Amino acid sequence: MSIFQKSESTPAELKSLVQRGDQLLAWARHNGGLIAVTKRHLISIDHHETNRIPWELTLQAKWDEPLLLIVLQGQTQGEPIHMAWTMDEPGEVPSAVRDRVTAAVLVDQVREVQDIGRVRFIARRGPDTVSWIALPDNREAAGTDIGAQRIREGLAEIQSIFGI
Repeated sequence: MSIFQKSESTPAELKSLVQRGDQLLAWARHNGGLIAVTKRHLISIDHHETNRIPWELTLQAKWDEPLLLIVLQGQTQGEPIHMAWTMDEPGEVPSAVRDRVTAAVLVDQVREVQDIGRVRFIARRGPDTVSWIALPDNREAAGTDIGAQRIREGLAEIQSIFGI
């Protein structure tokens, strides 16, 4: 028995999904396929479906062995999307995911907004842009005309403070 275990080479299906100019940081097998962390994306192959998730869409990641949970921004400020994978042998995937999610966040600040209550403002770095999202605790109040206006005002204030 050797002290050093020979690592398994990267599966061809993962290699083919890493785009030119991107870099594979870690990969592992999960209960339904493969998962890979690149500088730009989380790539998941589940049975016959492949998902390529840009880091700027991630709101949160949690590692609770053996479960990796990613929370994604919903479409146009909608409800967050939860994705989870049960990892067989996670290797470096959990720490690489944490590093990528953290690296994508430029601003994460909670503020009290008049007529709305608490709103979490998040700025994420994409390959060529910065994207903002506002996550109000009171979605009903935020959905009104005055609520939307107050959130825009709060966002403009934060953007001017941070210069983003």
